[in-house]
Amino acid sequence: MEAFSLITEDPLWKKQMNYIANYSSAQVKLNYKEMDAYANWARKKDKAKYIAIVVSSELEFGMARMFEMLTEPDLYEECKFCYDLKEAEQWIESKSVD
Repeated sequence: MEAFSLITEDPLWKKQMNYIANYSSAQVKLNYKEMDAYANWARKKDKAKYIAIVVSSELEFGMARMFEMLTEPDLYEECKFCYDLKEAEQWIESKSVD
């Protein structure tokens, strides 16, 4: 939560911004109660337009999907899960043209 706070409290953060959350090297270990608390906290932040979430394993993919289900439609307009940073960058760039 601390990293997300630093980003969203930055004066350059804008509503309806596109971004990539790269969790490919993270080791997130949350139970459902902790994930729900994190989702409740995140829903209070400014809504993004497009988010690409990069993961490196099926477990991380599942955790990211749980987060998606707990936060949509409050946190973003569209979310994509990627196993590759390049794919996430290309998707975000394609959405920036919209």
